[in-house]
Amino acid sequence: MPKFSLDLTDKAVQRLQGFVTTYNQNEGTALTLLQWITLHLQEMAVAEELGAAIEGMRRQSEIQANRDFEATVKAERTRLIATL
Repeated sequence: MPKFSLDLTDKAVQRLQGFVTTYNQNEGTALTLLQWITLHLQEMAVAEELGAAIEGMRRQSEIQANRDFEATVKAERTRLIATL
C-alpha cells in the first residue's frame, strides 16, 4: 500500500481536530485525525459509485412505495365498497 506524507500547520491541525471531534461525537467513533483524513479520502474515492448506487436504491424504493400505495388504495376501495 502506498504511503503518503502530509504537512499541515498547527492551525490547520487544530481546525481539523474540531471536525474530527464533532464527527466522532455524531458517529460514536474515536477516530484520530489521520484516520479521519484517510476515511474522508476513501469516501471521495468511492463517491461517484456510491452516488450511482444510491440513485438506484432510491428508484427501487420509489417503485416499491408506489406499489405499496396502490395496494393500499385498492384495499381501501374494496373495504368501502363492502360497506355499501
